Amino acid sequence: TSIQSNTNQLLIKASIPAGTPAGTYRWIVQVLENRVVSYRGELKVTVYPLTLDKPNITLQGNLLFKRTDIPDAIVQSLLQKMRAYDFNSVILPKQYLKSDALSPLEQYVLDNFQTVRLSSRAQFSRNSTLSDTLVSAGLTRAQWLNEECNYINTLASKLRNRSKLGNNFVYKLWDEPLPINYPEVAYSYSSVRQCAPGIALELTEEPAAALGDIADIW
Repeated sequence: TSIQSNTNQLLIKASIPAGTPAGTYRWIVQVLENRVVSYRGELKVTVYPLTLDKPNITLQGNLLFKRTDIPDAIVQSLLQKMRAYDFNSVILPKQYLKSDALSPLEQYVLDNFQTVRLSSRAQFSRNSTLSDTLVSAGLTRAQWLNEECNYINTLASKLRNRSKLGNNFVYKLWDEPLPINYPEVAYSYSSVRQCAPGIALELTEEPAAALGDIADIW
């Protein structure tokens, strides 16, 4: 809750302990300046009951950050909480996968999450397409595909050989493409499927006749 008092702005946060009964909680806040009340108002927090019932669905968590000021131990603690809530899928960013040796955090992911989405070399989108990448990199389609196939197969082989769980690996090339780019989307997905047949392909888009059956996860 934000409180505006003359030229000063205060931010008040309320932490709700686990097990707090549902309902609306109110309390009065007073701001004193030189022992004089400069602001007096009511704050209100509503606690809603939450029941997690997830028949036949998959909960996926995104592990998208890797900052030097967040130790791996903190990130692993977050993953442990996700597992406690039955998350069984996680996304690994490229930052975690550059070294040949697996870190304890990477090994924890492989040992505790059934599905792992691998980050692509470069994800295509509405504003950055395969054609854009080919032009800027000076590559032919054949060269791009060769590099993409080498990357994904090397990555999957590295992780499979060190996994105890028998993970399912997912790969996503495009994020919400425009219909005008559907031919490129279909080409890239069908090409990667041929060179990496054991990896499920994900596409952030609704199924469409123009795309055909190119993705496993829509």
